[in-house]
Amino acid sequence: MKVGVLGKNARQGASLASLVDEVVGYEEQGFSSYWMQQASTFHALTMMGVIGHSTSKIELGIATIPTYPRHPGALVHQAWTVNVLAGGRLVLGIGHR
Repeated sequence: MKVGVLGKNARQGASLASLVDEVVGYEEQGFSSYWMQQASTFHALTMMGVIGHSTSKIELGIATIPTYPRHPGALVHQAWTVNVLAGGRLVLGIGHR
């Protein structure tokens, strides 16, 4: 069985470094995945690129990233770049809210 964590993107006032440290901790505890939603704080895909570069095993998922604010080609290009940074561990959920 695989067990993942749904994160909070970033709490008000939390630093980028503290979020990265949190996910590194989940990886060290053996969680199989870390999921983030697009919110009004940090950009989820950008955050996953940073987190992916700082971790090595944990799968990184975007719960749902809205499609309407950007061109589909730009979304694919950014997701592909983040997936490379994460060593092929990105799972991208797309849709609308």
